[in-house]
Amino acid sequence: MRPKSPVVVIFDGDDTLWETEPLYDRARSEAAGIVSNAGLDAHRFEELQRTIDMDNVAQMGLSSARFPTSSVQAYEKLATAAGTAVIRSVSDHIYEVSAQVFERVAPVMPHARNVLEQMASSYRIALLTKGERAVQQKRIDLSKLAPYFALIRIVEEKNSSAFEAVLRDLNSRPGVAWSVGNSLPSDIIPAREIGMSAVWIDSHVWGHERSFDGQRIADAGVRVATDLSEVPTIVGLAELEGAE
Repeated sequence: MRPKSPVVVIFDGDDTLWETEPLYDRARSEAAGIVSNAGLDAHRFEELQRTIDMDNVAQMGLSSARFPTSSVQAYEKLATAAGTAVIRSVSDHIYEVSAQVFERVAPVMPHARNVLEQMASSYRIALLTKGERAVQQKRIDLSKLAPYFALIRIVEEKNSSAFEAVLRDLNSRPGVAWSVGNSLPSDIIPAREIGMSAVWIDSHVWGHERSFDGQRIADAGVRVATDLSEVPTIVGLAELEGAE
């Protein structure tokens, strides 16, 4: 058997290996239906919820309470602006529906299993995912992707220190490591800050994940993919180029 490359590839979880943003879209839409039934503007509710939810990151981070709280706050702000009373039962229903995003199964991306199988046959691969531990662990368990990884790490924040810790635990270094993910601020920028290569997957993501200067991907160390299935070829070709 041919020995594995010394290269380490660190994958993101949410919206890279499994889909979560559509779950948030569905929950927001269902909450908007409740708002509409209360006689308020559903479209305006969805706009407000997105804005409030991004603002709430500063205070609530990735807590599972943030998204449903943002939905309730959007309803209350909309009701107040319309001069109507805030109805407690409506607020409670909106919170309950919005919180369902954490109960529903996040579907595994169509090519995730094949991609990880290919990558694990040639490289050491790791999972570095951020969020509330219980939520992330549930998604990892339900995905059944854990056996492919040499290391799995759940963190509250994906920064350069988090990447350095993973590489240290795998006895690797940034110069022979890649980060693969859909988020510029979480998956790409901190990896590049310590000298890793990166593949940014341009996919449907939460607005917070696109809130960084797009020019940061105009970088020789960052490759852009439109689908997860492109990752093995991108990394493989880059490694061949580097060996020449």
